[in-house]
Amino acid sequence: MKKIALLIVVIFFVACGAHKELSKTNSLFSVLASNDYGGNKFQFYEIITEANEFKMFLGDKTLKRLVKPEDINTCNFLLLNMGEKDATGYKIEVTNVQEFPDKVVVTVKESAPDTSSKSVADQTFPYSIVKINSKKKIEFAVFSVQ
Repeated sequence: MKKIALLIVVIFFVACGAHKELSKTNSLFSVLASNDYGGNKFQFYEIITEANEFKMFLGDKTLKRLVKPEDINTCNFLLLNMGEKDATGYKIEVTNVQEFPDKVVVTVKESAPDTSSKSVADQTFPYSIVKINSKKKIEFAVFSVQ
């Protein structure tokens, strides 16, 4: 009986862990990774469209489980870096993706820590990696929340 209970608990935790990796998904996009640490010192949005650029995802131990080599033929990938921040609580996220006949418009939200909550003084580098299920031209609509 104890073995069955332990097996159920292990299955529950594994299933919950897999769900967290794809935190935000719809038919046009999936968030592959998002974190406060690991981004770059400066802000930039990069669109990964070429196979040679895509190789860095296939070499990453977390991302290679979420993408297939042939995805580069049908998808674009976004590498969104918010840049260096001096406290925790900064976030960069895709809030909407709309597909039009000639392009895809990606809405990106950059937010600062809420002034009523306590943020910890720390050097952070928020980033997000997003898979766009289209090869059309990408345009960004960016808004900041302070």
